[in-house]
Amino acid sequence: MLDASLLFSSPPSSIGDVISTVLEIFGQEWKTLMGLSALYLLSAITLGFTIGIFFAIFFAKEVAAIMQMASANAGGLHRHLLDYTSGISGASRLLEESYSYGQTYYNPADNFDFNPNKLAVFPVVFVLAVITLAFFASVFVGSLTHAAGEVYAGSTPVLKNSLQRGWLRKWTVFAYQFLVSSISFFIILITFILPVASDIKHQMDAAGGDMKKVNAQQIIGTEFVYALIMIVVFVIFTSLLVASIPAMIIENKSAIEAFKRSISLCKGYLCFIVCTVFCWNFLQLAAVAIVNMILAKLPAFISLIGHLIINVFTVSIAPVLSFVLYMSMRVRDEGLDQNQFANEIGSSVPIAEAVELNGGKYEAAKISEDGFV
Repeated sequence: MLDASLLFSSPPSSIGDVISTVLEIFGQEWKTLMGLSALYLLSAITLGFTIGIFFAIFFAKEVAAIMQMASANAGGLHRHLLDYTSGISGASRLLEESYSYGQTYYNPADNFDFNPNKLAVFPVVFVLAVITLAFFASVFVGSLTHAAGEVYAGSTPVLKNSLQRGWLRKWTVFAYQFLVSSISFFIILITFILPVASDIKHQMDAAGGDMKKVNAQQIIGTEFVYALIMIVVFVIFTSLLVASIPAMIIENKSAIEAFKRSISLCKGYLCFIVCTVFCWNFLQLAAVAIVNMILAKLPAFISLIGHLIINVFTVSIAPVLSFVLYMSMRVRDEGLDQNQFANEIGSSVPIAEAVELNGGKYEAAKISEDGFV
């Protein structure tokens, strides 16, 4: 079992230490972590089914008309098949006329009345789905962060308690996600979209508006450079925000306060964070690729279950990596100890050892959060 006190006396200070600590925490508390992630994925799947049912009901008339037309087209294929097998051209038409003598011909396409205004529901549903998924993510990323924090406090995380903490801080995390999404959009706009649009306009003006005279290779090369710049900016931006979610969950910071807190905490460890996250993503990608190759050779049902487990694993372990980096920086920079941390997270387990002099000998007494032995 992981000795939480060692995480404060000798915090992870290398890439290998951070990765091994993440794996130790996950290996010890995988049931709670994967349980929370499974609930999140179940919520997302339920949302998907709900949207599917809504569209099926909303477009029921159009779907029925399309199916009737498809059935009519299938009848045409059957007629050609009869002509081919009998060797008599027009045999199917003669048979059809004998059956339909005196009957009115019905074309399903004549009854197809599609209302184009219904298409407006797609962007509305899409926006609502994104907001709902972001809401779910806000709850569960906070819950996973709290569960990792309980390990540092020397406690065993309880799914219900972590879920309650995530629910308590949901709107703060949601506001933070909106803030980061807005900034990310402006990063894409400034570092890629506007420069590429300006370059294309310059190339078009130089070619006199003739697309054939535009140097496509030069445009592609320029887009590649701008894309590389955008990726570098994103890597730096996301690395500086590694500590944001833990700051909201553990230190009860607001969205803007957590944003500032993370930048202040991470700016001195930027290279360390970038290298650690890169190595972690590389190892995770390699492991997932190997597992996918194995699952591809198994029956479809088993492969599906395996892919679901992989998704649950990747969702559950990502917040642990961020939390280990966050705690490593706080312990090394601020001298945070287990007693102070347990007070922050609100753990009720014994959180510190006080040394008392008793008969000339030192004895360790367990001190709980309320100060009683």
